[in-house]
Amino acid sequence: MRPLYLRLSITDGCAYRCPYCQPDGPAAGTAAKERMTPAEWGRLTGLLAGLGASRVRLTGGEPLSHPECLEIIREIRRSPLVREIALTTNGEALAPLAKDLRRAGLDRINIHVDSLQRERYRQITGRDRLHDVLRGIEAARSAGLEPVKINMVLMRGVNDGELFDFCEVSRGWGVTVRFIELMNTG
Repeated sequence: MRPLYLRLSITDGCAYRCPYCQPDGPAAGTAAKERMTPAEWGRLTGLLAGLGASRVRLTGGEPLSHPECLEIIREIRRSPLVREIALTTNGEALAPLAKDLRRAGLDRINIHVDSLQRERYRQITGRDRLHDVLRGIEAARSAGLEPVKINMVLMRGVNDGELFDFCEVSRGWGVTVRFIELMNTG
């Protein structure tokens, strides 16, 4: 039987304002007193792993903005039934954390990048941080967070002209690029 896959949104906060996710501006995130503790995340994951959910993905908002992200990963890793922990991030804060994430027990990572052109990236995300994201990709590879996957949301007339650039990145950097169709969800 194929293992169950568990997605945990550990924070709803994100500093980006991508048009398909937060067009009205960045989300502030849940107040600290309302968040689950790392131990609670560990217990919950352990219970669900006992029911077959041995693959865990941490998402958000932006999971790296959670002040206890590393502790949450350590608590989840304590369960002997969890075979894999992955994380999806915008990559802005990844470079200085990549090695610590790996040591905490993270296995692999997906990094969201909608453009390789600085100004277009800034227009899409509302943040001029492409250089940090690219450093984060390299840091993830160096830390052994394999495979590194890049998620790109294709938007007609916005970034669809970069399709082949991302294919070159995939070959040149040894990463997997996943093209995600923009879905009009209203």
